[in-house]
Amino acid sequence: MNPNKSYAKISTLIVTEEYRGNGVANILLDKAFALIVKSDFSEVVVTVSETKEDVLGFFMCAGFHLIKKCPDKYVKGITEFILRRII
Repeated sequence: MNPNKSYAKISTLIVTEEYRGNGVANILLDKAFALIVKSDFSEVVVTVSETKEDVLGFFMCAGFHLIKKCPDKYVKGITEFILRRII
């Protein structure tokens, strides 16, 4: 277990447009969960921009829940949503 953090963070999950809608993101997320569990983490956090409604929907459908809104976190005028899932 990582003594510095009690959770894992998925920083980026990108699927090129030509492969979207084929379950690729779900496969990648499942692989990430397997690695996260193997590393003794039981909580996963992701950050999603308010401008990425499709990505927000994907993670919400994957069982993530909103835990915090962070206005201006990376870009002034844009809110980032911090999502968490217990696995």
